[in-house]
Amino acid sequence: MENVDSPFYKNFRLRPEAEIRPLLAQIRGTVLLKPISETFDRSVKEVLAEYKNYQLRVVWIYRDLVNVLYSMLRRDCGG
Repeated sequence: MENVDSPFYKNFRLRPEAEIRPLLAQIRGTVLLKPISETFDRSVKEVLAEYKNYQLRVVWIYRDLVNVLYSMLRRDCGG
C-alpha cells in the first residue's frame, strides 16, 4: 500500500512504529517495509533501530541522481 495515506504510510513516509504496531502484530512471518521518502526526515539506521524488535526486511530504494536530474530538466523543459 503506497498511497499518500494508508495504514502504514502518511504522506509517503512510514508511520511511527507505535502507530502501526497493531498492524504488524497481526501479520505472520516476515514483514517488508519499503520507506518511500524517509531520507528527508531520518536515516536508514534510525528506521532500522525503530523497527528492531520485528522480524522484517527493509528495502530502501534510491534513484540515480543523474537520472533524477535528467527527469527534472525534461519535465521543466516540457519534454
